[in-house]
Amino acid sequence: GNALLKVSTMISKENGEKYAAGGAFGMILLEGTTNADYIALGRKMERLWLTATKHGIAMHPCNGTLYLMSRLTLYGEGEFSKAHVKLITEAYKTIVAASGNQKRQIGFIFRMGKAEKPTATATRLPPSITYHKKE
Repeated sequence: GNALLKVSTMISKENGEKYAAGGAFGMILLEGTTNADYIALGRKMERLWLTATKHGIAMHPCNGTLYLMSRLTLYGEGEFSKAHVKLITEAYKTIVAASGNQKRQIGFIFRMGKAEKPTATATRLPPSITYHKKE
């Protein structure tokens, strides 16, 4: 209980500091809630992220509150405390109000800005693609 709230407070403070230092924030709204709408959202997000990267701009997803609210909506409070339910609900309402659009669901939230060059890069292997001919 109390230890979890202390960790939540610390994470919230740390996130607030990062967000305050961010160059820009944005969100992508869903056209609807079908599988095709979520696929279109993923394509838009990926196109934006790749374009930003191409221009030397870092992008960071900020979707935790969206996912937590989805969890509450779909499955109820479950293991969440009353304090956490209130925190999630209020944060979600703030995000919706900031979106300026009460009709469409928010699909993706992100922050962007100039970033330091990476200190390390992942090893990349060539894709192994096998083509099968129809007989």
